[in-house]
Amino acid sequence: MQTEMKSCIPDEEQLSYMSKAGYKFKLEGKIVTLKKIKEYQKEKQNAEDSN
Repeated sequence: MQTEMKSCIPDEEQLSYMSKAGYKFKLEGKIVTLKKIKEYQKEKQNAEDSN
């Protein structure tokens, strides 16, 4: 699965299932951990909330 849209990133529960199933995650072309994906989601949410 691939998306360029931040709003299309699955929720934390779905990401956890995907990770357990062996999915690898990338941000900006680099493989990252599930923890980094969750941090990224929180940063984007905080940025949207402050606007």
